[in-house]
Amino acid sequence: MNAVNASATARQRAAANSTVGLIATYEKALTISGSTEDQITEAEITEAAKALAALSKTGVPEEPVEVLNERLGLDIDPESALFDRVIDEAREIQAARR
Repeated sequence: MNAVNASATARQRAAANSTVGLIATYEKALTISGSTEDQITEAEITEAAKALAALSKTGVPEEPVEVLNERLGLDIDPESALFDRVIDEAREIQAARR
């Protein structure tokens, strides 16, 4: 979780597969430019889920994802369908890698 404290510039310049780079990928995919979570595309959900699967412990626990979203300033309700879809897809990606 310390990597989430990296500056925006550091996240932009980080290697794609590094922890900071994966956080940047996750953040970019889920940054909502408008006022609704409905604007996130399927491709962005998949991109975020791939990064989250690589960042997370097996099973992708929800509490650390909530903290990650909060620290990144992502306004994603942990009770929302978007949150559930990203978590579920990340778990599926992890399961497929076993």
